[in-house]
Amino acid sequence: HTTNSAAMATSLAFLFGEDPGVPIVALSPTNPGVARHWTTFQQGVDEVIEARIYAGIHYRTSNEVGARVGRQAARFVFNHALR
Repeated sequence: HTTNSAAMATSLAFLFGEDPGVPIVALSPTNPGVARHWTTFQQGVDEVIEARIYAGIHYRTSNEVGARVGRQAARFVFNHALR
């Protein structure tokens, strides 16, 4: 889900910086041999948003709102739970 992707990307960006300086590679257990490559965590979130729109799962607005909620949730956890 977009919310989960954004929360994870934001959490990783808090730990490693938005542009960690190394390639980010995602592998799919359901699609062996296919790897997605990004240089920033946000690129992964953007790709999830586009994929969900093209698949007809959600409209752009709902994906963008979901991503915003995910980023807010990650910030809340870092500011309140991980002191």
